[in-house]
Amino acid sequence: MNMSVRAKETIDACRFCWMCRHICPIGRATGQERNTARARALALSMVERGAEKLNSVAENLYECALCNACTHDCLTGWEPPAFTLEARREAALTGAMPAAIGDLVRRCMEWGNPFAPALPEETAKALREEERPSDTLLYLGESARYKSVASVRQALAVMKKSGAGFTVLAEEPSSGYALHFLTGDTEETVAQYKKCAQVLGQFKKIVVADGNDLLVMRRYYREAGVETAAETVSLWRFLSEQAGGRLRRGMQGAFTLQESCALARDLEEDDAHALAAALGEPAEMLLHGKECVFAGSLLMNEYIPETMACVAARRLEDAARAGAERVLVCDPSEYELMRANNAHGIEIVGLAEAVLEALS
Repeated sequence: MNMSVRAKETIDACRFCWMCRHICPIGRATGQERNTARARALALSMVERGAEKLNSVAENLYECALCNACTHDCLTGWEPPAFTLEARREAALTGAMPAAIGDLVRRCMEWGNPFAPALPEETAKALREEERPSDTLLYLGESARYKSVASVRQALAVMKKSGAGFTVLAEEPSSGYALHFLTGDTEETVAQYKKCAQVLGQFKKIVVADGNDLLVMRRYYREAGVETAAETVSLWRFLSEQAGGRLRRGMQGAFTLQESCALARDLEEDDAHALAAALGEPAEMLLHGKECVFAGSLLMNEYIPETMACVAARRLEDAARAGAERVLVCDPSEYELMRANNAHGIEIVGLAEAVLEALS
């Protein structure tokens, strides 16, 4: 396989240690050894040594959420998601992708997103009404725009209530997150980075509602040599700075926070937690902060919906064990999947909605 020396070294190293086995959210949900970093490394080591073909193990590559929980808990410093992403790029370049993944890639290329050829009418109407001249852009991202009308409404409402001047784009370009997740940094992915960065460069500040998009803009644009002059901040950091001192404390009932792995772990931002703490006293789940547990992806839901349902349900079990009556959720994907797979009667609330209520 055409992979970096570091990726090959990680594959060889990760075949033996089970250090991260217990914290993989996919492995926790499925109970299958194949979903651990160790098993994925074993499979790829067989491909590297010519004992297997890449297409025979390719399906397993896309069962990884790239959430970096394994990297965070690896005391020896290896990064299993890095070799997984490089193997996905190799699968894309050699035609070894599973058919379902190939379909998603084609959608990204033809539609500019993996979900639908056009926005839901309710979302399109809301965005058209908010387009106005401004040097601050609210970047909503594909998951919210195409699959979570509620997340769009909440983000727009809380931005307006905070008193911030901002605009949105009815024709928002893809950040490149979906193609990056599916194929790594291929030429097509970098082309999406450049197209998005060119549009973002027309603004001074970009307020990003989805942690996955912010991670791509902050980290993978730079690694691909793509630059934009705009300042990028998470929605939660923006709200904390804009309105954090005006939040009314006293949220009723025990609540907990489902943090964005991309923000809390990869970008080491705790602004969402600070906002939640300003509303009351969160009942922390066992794994939170930098150890927060991924609760689902709408992109992955397109090809392994049963697994995503189980991942979301398992995270809600964590919330129930913490005694929470309400879960405040940061990312649109997790918000929708937790709402759809809630067997505990816990109230699922977008963090933006909770902040909006506290500003009323």
